[in-house]
Amino acid sequence: MEVLTDSVLRLNFTGGANSSFMNEHRFSKSLTINQLKNKLEMIMGVSISGMKLQVFSAEDQPLFYITDDEGGDRLLGSYQIDDGMRVNVTGPNLMTSLGNLAEVEKYEMKDDIYNKKRDSVRSFLKKNCKGKYDPEFQKKQKELEAQKN
Repeated sequence: MEVLTDSVLRLNFTGGANSSFMNEHRFSKSLTINQLKNKLEMIMGVSISGMKLQVFSAEDQPLFYITDDEGGDRLLGSYQIDDGMRVNVTGPNLMTSLGNLAEVEKYEMKDDIYNKKRDSVRSFLKKNCKGKYDPEFQKKQKELEAQKN
């Protein structure tokens, strides 16, 4: 007797930087756990070093943790996971591990210097008459202002 299954898993992921959202992603069963974690780092915003993956059934019952006991070389398809199951991703958030970004010193440029630059967004918009530099846009903005008053 032979059991054939799809080579791709359709899983729902929760947790990470946006813990209130559920994301559906498709992953090959031939991915190693390390490869899966590498992909999830970018998707979920959780650092690989402390990432934990808990699998829940389609009925949202906790089942097991996906571990990298074998050095992360175990294949995703070797676990008893089916389409529609949920994987909760927990661990150190990449954004908080960077520290408070509000305290990072930012580069600021004076408007007159920025206006002289030829490779800026502002110069592109002016040159191509886009956004607030579009005469039609300016006309519509004035009409809207007149309607408000």
